[in-house]
Amino acid sequence: MEKMFPSERFEVNPTIDIDFIEYSGVDESPTDEWLSIIKRQLATKESFMDSGQGGKVYSINNRLCAKAVKVNPTDLVELNMRRFSNSPYQEALIHFEISKLRHFGFNCPEFIAYLKGKVDDVITLEKLNAVKLEDIISGKFKLPEVVTVEQVMDQMKQQVNILHGNGFAHRDLESRNWMVEKETGKVFVIDFGWAVALSDENREQAIAKDIKSTADIYQSLTNKAGVLYNRN
Repeated sequence: MEKMFPSERFEVNPTIDIDFIEYSGVDESPTDEWLSIIKRQLATKESFMDSGQGGKVYSINNRLCAKAVKVNPTDLVELNMRRFSNSPYQEALIHFEISKLRHFGFNCPEFIAYLKGKVDDVITLEKLNAVKLEDIISGKFKLPEVVTVEQVMDQMKQQVNILHGNGFAHRDLESRNWMVEKETGKVFVIDFGWAVALSDENREQAIAKDIKSTADIYQSLTNKAGVLYNRN
């Protein structure tokens, strides 16, 4: 059985309604003005940032972004994926828990709030000034001058060790879910739609999947090391 997290964990990072159900009864909720900004940005074409397998990401302001995930997906491919991945609520819960590992040196976007709606559930997060490792490997962006390929790989290994050492696995550590901060070269892990708390039943398979994914990225980085640097 996978570890379950009680909803009262959201007293600091509340579950709130964006589309019109009700507040969850927590003492502190974001202001109506803040909610209005999020709803408006989700409907604004210019605020769209990125999309993945499980949702679309929108810019809220200079500090925040929001990942909108369909509550009841109708697309057959997404339905099939959802059988194995987390629901939006489960993703929010596990991201909230994993965010606590920031105190131990785990780099992920800070979890701000989970907002429940009728069409989309929205996970509101810290916005990173970073680029996807996938886009660096493909040549769309260059690696920041302050970091080497070897340092990126060392950071990735450290992040995986912290995650596994504290009882979690990501299960989707493809290059699209690693980000490199533009100014510092700091490596972040994003997107916890497949993440799990480790148990006796899932530990071996989940950890092996993470290790395989990162090993594949190491190979790609090693093969392209000579062309990844930003040297103007």
